[in-house]
Amino acid sequence: MLATQSILEKDSLLNRMDHFLASKYAIAAVVGVVALCFFLLSKLALPLHPHEPPLLKPRIPFIGHVIGLVFGKIEYIGNLGLTRPDLPIYTLPLGASKMYIVSSPQLLQAVHRNKAFSMDPLQIAFAEKMVGFGPNLAHVMRHVPTDGSVTWLQDQHKPYDLLAPGPALYKMNVCVLESLFGVLNQVDASFETKTLYLWLRETFTIATTKALFGLDNPLINNPSLHDDLWEYETAQQQLLLTPFPSILVRKGYMARRRLQESLRKYFRNGSDENSDVSMVVKQRATTNRRWGLPIDDVADHEVGLLFVAVTNAIPTMFWMVVYIFRDPRLVADLQEELSKVVSEARGEDGKTREFTLDVSTFSTACPLLNSVYREVMRLTNRQMNTRTILNDVMLNYTPKDGGEPRKYLLRKDVSVLMPSMTLNFAEETWGKDSHLFEPRRFMNLSREQERLKRRAANPFGGGKHLCPGRHFAYAEILGTVAALVLGFDIETPEGDRLSVPRLNNNLSEAVAKPLQEDQQAYINENSAPQYLPKYLGLYINRLFHKPMDSFYQEIISPINGRAITKVAFAGKEDTVLALEAADKAFNSWRAVSTLERCKIMRKVAQIVRDHAEELAALDAWNIGSPISIMRAEVEYSAINFDLFAGLAPAVTGETNRLTDDIFHYTIQEPLGVVARIIPYNHPVLGMAIKIVTPLVMGNTVIIKVSEQAPLSAFRLMEIVSDLFPPGVINILAGGRESGEVLSSHPIIKKVTLISSVPVGRAISRSAADTLKLTTLELGGKNALVAYPDSNIPKLVNGIVKGMN
Repeated sequence: MLATQSILEKDSLLNRMDHFLASKYAIAAVVGVVALCFFLLSKLALPLHPHEPPLLKPRIPFIGHVIGLVFGKIEYIGNLGLTRPDLPIYTLPLGASKMYIVSSPQLLQAVHRNKAFSMDPLQIAFAEKMVGFGPNLAHVMRHVPTDGSVTWLQDQHKPYDLLAPGPALYKMNVCVLESLFGVLNQVDASFETKTLYLWLRETFTIATTKALFGLDNPLINNPSLHDDLWEYETAQQQLLLTPFPSILVRKGYMARRRLQESLRKYFRNGSDENSDVSMVVKQRATTNRRWGLPIDDVADHEVGLLFVAVTNAIPTMFWMVVYIFRDPRLVADLQEELSKVVSEARGEDGKTREFTLDVSTFSTACPLLNSVYREVMRLTNRQMNTRTILNDVMLNYTPKDGGEPRKYLLRKDVSVLMPSMTLNFAEETWGKDSHLFEPRRFMNLSREQERLKRRAANPFGGGKHLCPGRHFAYAEILGTVAALVLGFDIETPEGDRLSVPRLNNNLSEAVAKPLQEDQQAYINENSAPQYLPKYLGLYINRLFHKPMDSFYQEIISPINGRAITKVAFAGKEDTVLALEAADKAFNSWRAVSTLERCKIMRKVAQIVRDHAEELAALDAWNIGSPISIMRAEVEYSAINFDLFAGLAPAVTGETNRLTDDIFHYTIQEPLGVVARIIPYNHPVLGMAIKIVTPLVMGNTVIIKVSEQAPLSAFRLMEIVSDLFPPGVINILAGGRESGEVLSSHPIIKKVTLISSVPVGRAISRSAADTLKLTTLELGGKNALVAYPDSNIPKLVNGIVKGMN
């Protein structure tokens, strides 16, 4: 009996092993097949003429860029160009097809000037899928007269002449601004709590549609259509890309249908003939009737006008408001500037004060307001600027550095994209602070600087496709913002400054909107500071690297418990790479004279002061301390760089005379590579204190910043990296594994730590094997003895200051 049981158990074990091996072989077979497929796909080279733009191959053969577009959307396209500034234009393979991506302002202008590049084929596809044109409209759009007369699409440009500066535009601007100011005049002296984006959206939508369609505007008579308009607007990408939209994009599809029905009723009733209807709407309707379109198709065409009139202007105004009101100094400067274009009078009752804004003077009398407007559009514009090539064309490109001119052949029927995210953030045009909001970026420019910036930033398109509504948008946006700046305070319900929320990442938005949850939130709810570092990798050898194991950790803000961003997390291999870089840089850095190193420290001090607000804001968001305290810590950081730049030349050795002929002397020499492990509670100050002394004395440094609060350290490296040779400073965010390497590796000559007693013991044990010097600050609780006769207010103040 026992023998039988033993045999059964053995058979069972063998069966399990067989199943295990079978599953392993199956997995290996699947992996092999997948690898073979990728290998074969990689050999399916997309045919390119030698003069076509170079191919930007995906990491995953054949389908890599398709996956990138699906998941990364507009940010994927924009970042491709930013990572390859050496390519003014490139070919993007998308499976068996391709498109050209332009990332050079020079080539952008060439495309805008050349009639071989057209939006018409794309407009037809967009109109049918997104606006919902029926067969009659589709026919006139696609029909090209054989007698050489104008097409329907060409004829649609004539009504837009009425949007040029003149009486028709003036009437629309007055209508919009009077409507908006009527809403603002109802706000009394007490604060009202609003969901800022939705409040602006509702107010602006009603004012704009009233200016276009008059008081019989269906959105005024039926407020539910306001929600339908924005439900439809939100669904644009899905309506464009999703098959069977009446089923799969039901909410957006039905919202568009209700808008169509409301406008059909409006036109059937002849409301477009009313005197308060804009000349633009009247002329568009007249043009379409002349083409023989039925009244319902005339109405359906105006759904597109409803959409374009508000979809970009409203988010642009929102971004202007939050960028301006987050900065009291900017508000004050704008108030001073706008006071010159506003006049005051008494109302009929003799008591009411009436203010009149002269919007016509904004372009010449308000350079700061105009600069803010252009800077906001630069940062938030997400246009793809897509064109279709009507016939083969050759583009010429001359490199800025005087290199050899190049020619690029672009093929017929291929799409060309000129993504704003690439052109608007290129460091070559905008500098290293291209990702930051700089309100005065467009002020005091030379003629050449202005020309270069206008070539790169084209928020309204270019060539024959220049946005016809740009003058209308300019007046209504800047007029509204000016009224808010002059007459109102806008802050969070808690009394804090506004913050800039996250931008939506969407392929169909020309101007990014705030994320849906931020649209619904109150003014104060946002998740990320404005000044996030552009690079969030490991700073090694004066470059930002991805971690070797590709591990990124979320950084959570204690302010709202939400993730700010993700940063690279160093493992063992990353830390060793940093050690080797620091070791390689040591001999050359120690050879730099002390006076020269002191000059560098003073330059760092000035840069820290120049960027004080952003460093303070980052630390405030990262650790939850009041920004006033963080501002003080940034100033202390700059003081430390200045202080030790002054002290370093006084560090000398000693000389002792033994006899008349013999004397002994000592020379102070740098140790080598020094590791500093700093805590989370004083990020930028802790880093400043810990790097300045070893650097000024000729050591190279590795800083392991707190994995909870690394943002200001990475930002500091972005702005001072050019001052130091590669490898002199290296910044890692990491955990225990990285700390163990720093404390045990023989390259490191000294470790300093601010942490707990258990961590200090572990570091001491690890450092002992290589006889490293250590400096440990452990478990300090700011002990304080208070005597009975103490001045209590001063005592409390001292305790609070001591903890901070």
